[in-house]
Amino acid sequence: MNRRLIKNLILLISFSSISVTAQEEEMEKIISQEVVQEPINKDKIMEMLEIIKSQIPEIVVPEIVLQEVQPSEILEPEIVVPEIVLQEVQPSEILEPEIILPEIVLQEVQPSEILEPEIILPEMVLPEVQAPEIVLPEIEVPEIVIPDIAIPEIEVLSDDASFKPEQITLLPLEVKTTTVDLTQQFFYDNHNMSIVDLLNMFTIPSNPTILVESITSYDPFNQKYEEDIYQVVEKNFTLGDLRHLTSDEWLRMLNYDFTLELIIGSKDQLDYNNIRYLINVKTINLERLFAPTLYDSSTIENTEIEILSEQSQHLGEYILSLSDKYNPDNIKLKMELAQEYIDAGYKVRFYNGTFKTMTDLQNAIVNNQDIDITDKLKAGTFKLDNQTITTVLSQDMHNALLWPSISLDFVSTNQEVDDIIFEDLYLQSNNERIRANESADINTSEGIKTVTYILKEEYFATDDYYIGLKFDTSKVKKAVIGHFNKLADATNSSDIKEQLILGEKNIWNKDTGYLGNFNGQGMDFTIFDTNDRPYKITVKLDAQDSDSSFAGDFRITGFNGVSSDKIYIMPDDVDSSSKIYQTILIKDAALNISNLKPTFLVNKGANVQSSNTSGNHTSGTTAVDFSETVQYTVLDTDDTKNYWISAKKLATGPKLFVNGSATRELALSKTKGHDIFIANIGDKKLTGIEVNLQNAKNVKLDDYWSITKNSSLNAFTSATKPDNIAKIRLVAGDGGPISGDLIISADNQEPIQIELTGFSNNFFITTEKELSSGVKYVPYAQLIQTNNVYDWNKVTLSLIEDESQLPDGLIFKSNGEIYGVPTETGTFNIMVKAEFNNTSTDDVFEDSIKEFTFTIRDNTDANIESSISNGYEIDKYLPNVITQYGDLEFISEGEYDNFETVYINGEKLDADEYTVTRDKSGGTKIIILSKTFKSFGEDDHTLAIAFREDDNDLKITAQNYTVDIKSSGGSGGSGGSDNDDDDDDDDNNSGGNSGNSGSGSSSWWGNNSSTYRPTQPTIPEPEPLPPITVKKDVVFGAWYYEDVKWIYENGYMFGRSVDHFGIDELVTKGSITTALSLYSKIDLSKYPTSARWFDSSIQWANSFNLFGSNNSDGATYITREDMAVLIVNYLKYKGYALPKITNPVKFTDMVGLTAEKFDALQIMNHLGLFIGRGATTMVPKGLMTTQELAAVMKRMDALLNPSV
Repeated sequence: MNRRLIKNLILLISFSSISVTAQEEEMEKIISQEVVQEPINKDKIMEMLEIIKSQIPEIVVPEIVLQEVQPSEILEPEIVVPEIVLQEVQPSEILEPEIILPEIVLQEVQPSEILEPEIILPEMVLPEVQAPEIVLPEIEVPEIVIPDIAIPEIEVLSDDASFKPEQITLLPLEVKTTTVDLTQQFFYDNHNMSIVDLLNMFTIPSNPTILVESITSYDPFNQKYEEDIYQVVEKNFTLGDLRHLTSDEWLRMLNYDFTLELIIGSKDQLDYNNIRYLINVKTINLERLFAPTLYDSSTIENTEIEILSEQSQHLGEYILSLSDKYNPDNIKLKMELAQEYIDAGYKVRFYNGTFKTMTDLQNAIVNNQDIDITDKLKAGTFKLDNQTITTVLSQDMHNALLWPSISLDFVSTNQEVDDIIFEDLYLQSNNERIRANESADINTSEGIKTVTYILKEEYFATDDYYIGLKFDTSKVKKAVIGHFNKLADATNSSDIKEQLILGEKNIWNKDTGYLGNFNGQGMDFTIFDTNDRPYKITVKLDAQDSDSSFAGDFRITGFNGVSSDKIYIMPDDVDSSSKIYQTILIKDAALNISNLKPTFLVNKGANVQSSNTSGNHTSGTTAVDFSETVQYTVLDTDDTKNYWISAKKLATGPKLFVNGSATRELALSKTKGHDIFIANIGDKKLTGIEVNLQNAKNVKLDDYWSITKNSSLNAFTSATKPDNIAKIRLVAGDGGPISGDLIISADNQEPIQIELTGFSNNFFITTEKELSSGVKYVPYAQLIQTNNVYDWNKVTLSLIEDESQLPDGLIFKSNGEIYGVPTETGTFNIMVKAEFNNTSTDDVFEDSIKEFTFTIRDNTDANIESSISNGYEIDKYLPNVITQYGDLEFISEGEYDNFETVYINGEKLDADEYTVTRDKSGGTKIIILSKTFKSFGEDDHTLAIAFREDDNDLKITAQNYTVDIKSSGGSGGSGGSDNDDDDDDDDNNSGGNSGNSGSGSSSWWGNNSSTYRPTQPTIPEPEPLPPITVKKDVVFGAWYYEDVKWIYENGYMFGRSVDHFGIDELVTKGSITTALSLYSKIDLSKYPTSARWFDSSIQWANSFNLFGSNNSDGATYITREDMAVLIVNYLKYKGYALPKITNPVKFTDMVGLTAEKFDALQIMNHLGLFIGRGATTMVPKGLMTTQELAAVMKRMDALLNPSV
């Protein structure tokens, strides 16, 4: 007796018209217990049978006699049950779907009547059976003998109903599933979990071949997993090693539930002994790690602010939307761990600033304990002013650093209907919602807002879909089909407000939204607001496949008069040409296939004809000769579409069949292959199968979906569970045109040859993961390369910022070169993305992403010596210890023509700090001037010289030296062989820094462009500009780093304080005009001023009408739209020829802007000065931050000074 049997007994009872009673509820409680893990309670069973007696008097329930059973008679956990014979009642009328009953010993039943084990009984659909229609006859249930035993505990694999992966191997392999719970271990330890650890409940071979299909999260909308692409891995591979199998940012962190799909056995799809494992891995989800709360500190009660929505584009990002009625200065933040993490034993502390290592954080805490802001955040008294936050997440003895980003998005609470949100497009299948659109395009013209949904490739424009508009229904009076100018004109139109306007409902819920057909010209709607104002909307579809909206889509579904259990219809996912070349296998050797009546699906209004039968065909009626492949033509008005249908019946002996034509046109990429279906349609095993590629270019066979030499396919013995089928997958080699021949052969079969054409866009990064190591203070160069060989294919490489850390001193160029002079040591990891673009067609190929690691070693004498390139050895060294200043000579064997530059301690020397000439031997002679040694002072130093050969290959020569002056005081230049002819007067750089003597709030700004180094105390010099690295909130390698560094070092902005730049802080109009005036070298003394530091620059800007029609106060924050007007007018002021925008980009949030702002934003976007927030939004009302200002000005400088 088990849980399923108990449930089935109750289902039998429910056929009567008896209402649910308290006793039945008690029975349901019993059922809810996990009886698999507990012994059966005989008293409970007796009690349940008494309920049966009392509720169905027509059924005579016999007395149960419990008898002793010997252990040898105890059945296995999967207990077998013989048939219970009900008088005149068919099992199909009453039984539950796939009920497996445990064995019951019936008295007076002969063994011949007992059913085989594991009987799967017919389906019973309860909702469709009415009680009056079912007559339960008077029956006698024979006496039941139940062993007096406890069922042993069984290791049960998970049977999760939501865990429904598609069948991704063609053979009916054994499938084992399990669930592994990692929620109780520290989240980062998931990376170290190996495949073997996950499979520890199974017995697997000691040295198995393991093929990983995917690591993916289940898609509840599309109800499917990723493509069936397998990769061979080692058994000790960890989940961290497998992260590259997904492009999902959150999934790469392994911090929400995912599924690992494996095949274990051999790398042969025709190995019938392979086993498929489905491992459902449960992890703790870091996506919503924190629970933020906002408060309005301007109220006495410190009122909680309603957060309208939480969004995130990256892991750890929290964008909190709230009403724009709140003053940003009064908003306080409370930040706590979400309850599920507290329950799991996690703790957290918050620190102000960005710290990349625990050591950096500990050192900072020692210097300033006030950076610990945990108490403020937990109390809700923390002022959120865009500073960075580092969190320490801990559990037991484990710790991890995280860097959450919290920002506020102020939105208008007076939203109008024309700001309505269009939800995605959905279809409904099997009571589930499936998202059908790839993207959407929204534009407004002549007062009509049109949304065009771009369908996914597999969906047709002719189908019906659900749409919904997200908006407050209280602001909508009526919604109707059609376009109307007045509410009175729509009096006779049905109100579809409840279906079309979702309010708080979600479009992905069953039966939610408006169901319509949006093909062709689409459907028109008008929404009337509470003021009777009409809003006209049109919804249209755009199919990615130009043929997918054609009404002639056609599919053979069977043959009239041929039993469905004898027919195997080739599925779409086993052959890439399955829609055009359709195959039906018929397990009936005697069938006359010259006179079959096919049944088919075709869209309404289309005519169907074939090559060998005249007239229009009718499904299930028109007879067709399928002795050979038949060409069908489907006509839709003036258009036609062709299909080729093959019907193959069971053949005598082995018989090889390959679907499709003798030529295949392929479109391949690194994630998209091309499948070809093959089968043995004979009644004997097909042996000696072999697949070969000949003269192949840019195409190869898949590792798993291929055929190993001398493979075999079983005979065609079943159409419902075939094991006589396979497929061959062709995958991309390198990128470029495809050519070659695919040859499929087998014993005693005519070889089948298929010509291959098409194109492979498989362009990828080829550089090995382990990059060359470098040495601190020595120039470093490493090129990340791809397999692209075509001039028309533009390659752009970049770092994925959140996954990369470069050492200080190195930069990453868009050509893939890591270059610079590292000034810190350690091991560094970076993740590089390569983007490929066909400049002749504007086609964009798939990105290639790869992770790299490299080490920067310390600048010890041994490491410096080993860094010297062959052919660039040192002929003359500097003294190991310099005891007095003077010009000193250094000679390298490196060719003079290849010389590039000189560095000391990673800092590039200016041209006046050394001289370089060709040595008489052909090498390179460098004289380091006395003043240069003085500027770096007494200490240990590293000299490094960079050379570049003709192939742009970096070459190095380097030396360590020490400056230890033994003089008693005075000028360090006296004594010895000082060749400094100007008595060091050139070291006295006068002036230069006097422009930065201001005080008060103006300290953020100045005219300091000095880059002097510290000098000897005896020579007074201006205070040097500190390096950008002193600004603790400027993160090296961040997207803004080079922009902020540029604006800082050029003296246009200096930050909020000595060590704080204010990266994420909002900027005012006065801040921007001050920066522009410094950039333009404007003498602001000519313009009226006041006590406010920015007034002079505002007066200058207004005098040239730079703000256009909006000359507001300089103390106000600037929006993106006002910034666009300012920069466009500034470019005019500088004489830059602005482009004329004839085809403006369609941004959904730019409706209603003035022509001045609209045009300015379009120009900024066209020039690359502004980039939209996504493909369809520009966020014109968004406020500018310091980092964004720096980026815009640097981009503008590149336009005005293209040669720089």
